[in-house]
Amino acid sequence: MKKIQLSKILGVHPETARMELELDLAPTKVPDRELIPINLAEKINMAHPLIVVGEDEYYCIGRTVLYRWMAAHMPASTQAFCIEFNKSYSRENIRKQFLIERLIGPSLFQTKPQQVKLLYEFVSKNKSLWPNQYHSYAHLSKMTGVKPIKGIRPNGEGR
Repeated sequence: MKKIQLSKILGVHPETARMELELDLAPTKVPDRELIPINLAEKINMAHPLIVVGEDEYYCIGRTVLYRWMAAHMPASTQAFCIEFNKSYSRENIRKQFLIERLIGPSLFQTKPQQVKLLYEFVSKNKSLWPNQYHSYAHLSKMTGVKPIKGIRPNGEGR
């Protein structure tokens, strides 16, 4: 693993973007700034390093949603933790990385509505552990792409 300045990552690799178009998958939107507390962004990036190809200039081929978030919300001078492959990394390997991220990632990191509810309640009570910037359970559900459980008020009570 290596630290690379965000400004040296030119964007999502063209082959990854091509796969998004080829499979009619809209490019993943940039998550809201509030999803990741800025003071925890480095720890999150350390646990989930970007996957890049290149030498002096790089393209992101893995953890592209995190890359897009960092590029949108962090200073260009930010040192990002990266797994680096040299620029001769094959087109086939880049395509395989795309498929791994889109097929396997959601299964490994899935979150259900009930889990989002419990996590929201937990971080609301443990602000020193996770600086909660979420406005409500519904807000966190929206940011994580999970449909909220109907009838749940922000305090966790039913109707």
